[in-house]
Amino acid sequence: MFTNLEKIKSLYIVPRDNFPQAVLIPALAHADHFDCMMGFFTSGALREIGAGLASFVNNNENKMRLVISPHVSEQDYEAIQSGLMTSAELLTTNFERLTGSSEVSKSAIINHTLHCISYLISQDRLQVKIAMMPNALFHPKVWMITNGDQHLVAHGSANMSFRALKRNYEHISIARSWISDSENETCNEFRNEFDLFWDDIHPDAAIHDLPSAIKEKLFEQYNIKNPPNEMDYEIALNDEKQAEQDIEAEAIEKGIFNIPSWLNYTSGDFKHQGDAVAAWLESSHGILEMATGSGKTITALIAAKKLSERLESLLIVIAAPFLPLIDQWVEEVLTFNFIPVIPGNENSKRKKLILVEESLQRLRHQISKIEIIVVTHNMLNDPAFHEVIKKSRIPKLLIGDEIHNLARGLFARNNPEFFEYRLGLSATPIIQYDDDATKDLNSFWGDIVYRYTLKQAIGKCLVPYNYYPTIVYLTEEEVDKWVELTSKIKQNYWKVDLDEPDSYVKSLMKERRLIIEVAKNKLKSLEKILQEHHLDTKHALIYGTDKDPEQLNKINAIVRKLGFRYAQITSQESGKPLLVQDLFEKYQSGQLQLLTAKRVLDEGVNIPEISTAFILASTTIERQWVQRRGRVLRKCSKINKTHSDIYDFIALPPPTRANVFGDAKKIVTSELKRVLEFSKLALNSSDPDGPYETIKNIAIKYYGGE
Repeated sequence: MFTNLEKIKSLYIVPRDNFPQAVLIPALAHADHFDCMMGFFTSGALREIGAGLASFVNNNENKMRLVISPHVSEQDYEAIQSGLMTSAELLTTNFERLTGSSEVSKSAIINHTLHCISYLISQDRLQVKIAMMPNALFHPKVWMITNGDQHLVAHGSANMSFRALKRNYEHISIARSWISDSENETCNEFRNEFDLFWDDIHPDAAIHDLPSAIKEKLFEQYNIKNPPNEMDYEIALNDEKQAEQDIEAEAIEKGIFNIPSWLNYTSGDFKHQGDAVAAWLESSHGILEMATGSGKTITALIAAKKLSERLESLLIVIAAPFLPLIDQWVEEVLTFNFIPVIPGNENSKRKKLILVEESLQRLRHQISKIEIIVVTHNMLNDPAFHEVIKKSRIPKLLIGDEIHNLARGLFARNNPEFFEYRLGLSATPIIQYDDDATKDLNSFWGDIVYRYTLKQAIGKCLVPYNYYPTIVYLTEEEVDKWVELTSKIKQNYWKVDLDEPDSYVKSLMKERRLIIEVAKNKLKSLEKILQEHHLDTKHALIYGTDKDPEQLNKINAIVRKLGFRYAQITSQESGKPLLVQDLFEKYQSGQLQLLTAKRVLDEGVNIPEISTAFILASTTIERQWVQRRGRVLRKCSKINKTHSDIYDFIALPPPTRANVFGDAKKIVTSELKRVLEFSKLALNSSDPDGPYETIKNIAIKYYGGE
């Protein structure tokens, strides 16, 4: 039996009367059936009856049933579609993350109405059918609430929308079956009419269930630019948008994605950032080739902000290769007054994808206009991530950091073409020795639309540097091993011309190159230099090879023996963000004098305090040279950094062996190429004992002055 309805009136005038509070909420609190026929439905109405609807859902196992017209707002359509097409398990987990439990409480409905719709549909607690009428609109406004054999019907001018229930001038008549025969007859008439529609036997309408309606694209979604024909649809829509904005103000505290006021990117030393943004915006595709340390991250975020100003909403996905870079991107996004989503903070793949899905839902339901997701390259390559992202119709921008790492492998085989806008970042987007990989990069990201070289950056956004090429000689044993490997390579080199070079030849080449990178005398020379500069050494970095962990262990042993305060940063440490952050802070404050590292610090990691670099191992890849110089040349006002010093250890065959074997010049040529490149921009390049003088002496010794 219905209770607490003794004072109910037969007619309610909105907004003077609080119809939801006086009738719907108390009736639903005791109802066992709830059915509606509505010409216009929006989720705003559910918020207004949240307390009663929560009681109805939790007090019995019956379903709320709606017969509505095909006119729905975009956000409500997305919620309905999500309830049908997203797994119930995912929606349940998502709902529990928002509300703290699986209970459909009043607060859950008020704060997360659209999620509630999806959740209730997936749980089969909310059933919806679509009424189509030839040459006419389905336009009833009937609420039917039942308890046992008692029926309450509310009917009149009020649609199922927030404005109709709270703001419009509306009249709603009430019929109660237990009051009189005439009111009972009214209730029965409406009940019979509803059954005709629900059972699809009404002579004037065709009824479609939700799956078929979505499959056949019967829904007529609309927005402000394309309202339904009747004025009340437009009025209710406007109101619904305002209601969603109210929710946004209450539920989202991400801030507004804005360019910091202190950032000057249109003039001065960082004018190149504004120029790069302008070049990219011409097509919203393309690669920015900018020297390490010239501010690629800031430039990309400025470009993203400018693009967002052209669009009503935008999903921004930022992909970086390593976890330390993820942390740096997050910090930069925060300076733009925005909190990004970081799936990597979750332990399981499922939870990562849930965070992504939640971002998309906020965009779909217009709770936010911009969402920024920061992921690793590994997650960007994940097909499951692709499936979640590509189903969204929201405009999407992909910002790829260090995109040369995406030139091969899974990304190249499965490009996420569903990103309409693409911005690639790299100091070295040309893939050395691999024209096909370079073409693949350009095919997806677009052409290089802006270049800013190391030469242009030095003196503006980078400090100048002194370069000290330090010659060490291979041991007799190392030379003999080099000769032996060279002979084997020559015997098998014919295989290199095949489409897939022989793995055996590759392994021989790698082993031969390693001889140069781990030359024993490099460690002796390093120890001598560190002893000479011990008192002055601070904010220094030592690079070892990433091909042989033993070299870094030996470097660490030397540093410990000499009493330096140091820390090692490798992939092992970089997988522990809190540890890395602590080490970086100690290094920046001077508590640590030295960092020893391998490849992990080559790309993107921003430690501007680094003033001195000792490079014990370099590959033949020019990209690495550019990155390592940029890593050392960043400006740092904290320590009044005016310049940097780079010590490069050059491994050469001993002069006594220079002419013993004909391939000796290959070692010299390979090393000289790097020395010459580093020397070109060095402050001390032409000093009497500078790098050019070193190059001259090497040429005389090994080439006879050629």
